[in-house]
Amino acid sequence: MTAKVISIGWRGLRALCLAYVVAEYGFKVALIDGSSMKPTLNHRDIVLSNQWTPIFGNVKRSDIVIFRSPMDPKKYHCKRIKAMEGDRVRKGFTSISVPKGHVWVEGDNYYHSKDSRDHGPIPIGLIIGVVFCKIYPFLDAKFLS
Repeated sequence: MTAKVISIGWRGLRALCLAYVVAEYGFKVALIDGSSMKPTLNHRDIVLSNQWTPIFGNVKRSDIVIFRSPMDPKKYHCKRIKAMEGDRVRKGFTSISVPKGHVWVEGDNYYHSKDSRDHGPIPIGLIIGVVFCKIYPFLDAKFLS
């Protein structure tokens, strides 16, 4: 009887640990604030992001990412990766090379977005999640690629 209780206790503890890891490091819910990602994402849309992808360095061009603001680490932004390290991008009348360990992000709403065109490439380490699903509004819920 005691061995069975201990076994159940260990299973419960493992389940709690797994639940904590998934909640803390697996998936995050984010509220979109602003119109910089229109038409893909609208103001007040709610999205799900996968936190494993940036941890393992598997972000890629065209991913929609949630990242800490390079100007204010208490703020988060949602943009699309347009270029990876080593790629050349146009910034105004010149072109620059994205440095190692950085990505170039831009909003889908080109004329209403503050992004890498304003603050330059962002370090990959600031990316906290890759958006894969819009979950609200419910009638417009869908997986994003």
